[in-house]
Amino acid sequence: MKNRNKTKKVFKYFIISFVLTIFASLVFAFENPNFLYEKGFFFLAYFSYIPVLFVIHNSSLKNVWFYGGLYGALSYFFFAFWLINYNPLCMIIACSVYFIILSLVFLLLKYADLIFVKSAWLVQFLIILSYEYLKTPGFLGYNYGVTAYTQWNFTPVIQICDITGVFGLNALIIFPSCVIYAIIQKSLDKRFIRFQKDTDNSLYDCDTHINYVSKYDQALRFSSIKIPVILLSVWIVLFAMTLSYGYFFKKDYSNNRQMTVAAIQHNEDPSLNGNNENLKNLKVLMNLSDEAKGMNPDIKLIIWPETAVVPSIVNNYKSDNKEKSALVDDLLSYLNKRECSFVIGNNHVVKENNKVLDYNSALYFENRQSVYPPNPEIYSKMHLVPFSEEIPWDGKLKDYLLKNGSFIFAKGSRYVNFNKDGLVFSVLICFEDTFTDIARKNVINGARCFINLSNDAWAKEESCQYQHLAMAVFRSVENRVPSIRSTASGQTCIINPDGSIKQMAPAFCKTYVIDTIPVIDVHRKNTFYTRTGDIIALSYCILTGLLLLIKTIIVIINNNRNKNG
Repeated sequence: MKNRNKTKKVFKYFIISFVLTIFASLVFAFENPNFLYEKGFFFLAYFSYIPVLFVIHNSSLKNVWFYGGLYGALSYFFFAFWLINYNPLCMIIACSVYFIILSLVFLLLKYADLIFVKSAWLVQFLIILSYEYLKTPGFLGYNYGVTAYTQWNFTPVIQICDITGVFGLNALIIFPSCVIYAIIQKSLDKRFIRFQKDTDNSLYDCDTHINYVSKYDQALRFSSIKIPVILLSVWIVLFAMTLSYGYFFKKDYSNNRQMTVAAIQHNEDPSLNGNNENLKNLKVLMNLSDEAKGMNPDIKLIIWPETAVVPSIVNNYKSDNKEKSALVDDLLSYLNKRECSFVIGNNHVVKENNKVLDYNSALYFENRQSVYPPNPEIYSKMHLVPFSEEIPWDGKLKDYLLKNGSFIFAKGSRYVNFNKDGLVFSVLICFEDTFTDIARKNVINGARCFINLSNDAWAKEESCQYQHLAMAVFRSVENRVPSIRSTASGQTCIINPDGSIKQMAPAFCKTYVIDTIPVIDVHRKNTFYTRTGDIIALSYCILTGLLLLIKTIIVIINNNRNKNG
């Protein structure tokens, strides 16, 4: 009978944990831009970790890794479902990677739950913050899914990022999950302890009465909700201060000199290749540019998306390949007759040491200068997309990916600033604008505007493009510079220095955006965040490591004392 009851109890907890894990993964997906609502249900982010922490608390150290892996795989399956449209293998890789990562994170969260007891939820809060930062740098760095990015459309709350950065705001958004969990869990623990106290037979045993009182009084003290309630009150005050900062300390750039720009969206199909397709795309880009210029003759800068022109412009000028050479001649002739400057995404080719190196580049042609022969200023992408633009090892995986759409690029080696009549800008290609450090270093280098060239058309989902846009918004706020996004299929837009969207083109159509952006002085003092970087995020990691190390040492010492009598 005891074994049967035990089995029923284990099965009950398994079902509860399994359901909570699936629920948590759905909350994670829907708090971000998703297939139901492309802008995301941002308010869910304030509660998204509550079911996760309950799963961890109710699981054993032996099986908590499974729920972590399940949560990681399902979260990114629901969140990044659009990866299937690019290559199903990429989805398998992403889910597998996050199965492993979240398995380890859940083990660490459970370990904190076991050794800290009273303050476990606070340490778990720090572990979550550390995890969300540590998953972003490096070759496999993936900024998609950082909780604070869900707030991209809540403009007042994100203004604080010019001080704290996105990872500072992350603490403000994640804390309610942890403190509400603590209040609920401690309340449940207190009810359970009182029930146990009322039914404990040791109450009537005079010899054990003192131990009985001590045991339950100590347990009730550990389950006190006083500290979580106080800290929740502190959070409410901090949240109100954050909103006040966003509402009342706005940065006004209306008095700055304004420059009119146009961002082109030609809505190409990335699955179609060949010279005829490249020529067709070029004609669309030129026609849209002329249409935009006709709408507003004051346009000084026209921007084309990532790899908008596929044959290398420089390498195919008067080349032996007649088709490519003719396409380049058409482009150069067009540029040489237009009274404005162009930023063009190009598959730039360099031949050196008997090697041919392909770069994902941005070429800047200054108002009919350096056109014949083509000698534009060039920036080449420095952070390549793993398993799509960069595959670190040879083998069957690399062969498969190359046969199914991946294209290996060489890495750029330096940051580059361009200057258009005092507008000093840097180009962030593709998902480079999702990395805080790349954007920050460009601003330190003198950039006062970001131009992002992207092609997310392969995803065939507007939610994917909104997820990308959400991160671009934060780069403008953190560094207080405007951003211009020219994309193949969306979201082409202009972002103000406060992160608000000034104007955005509809997705999946041939169109353009025309508007003005403020020209910001290169000698302007950088924001606190630009000067200090992700120091807050690093402090999470250091503090978490120290707390876990010190507590582990204390536990080991106490265990040894208990063994010795």
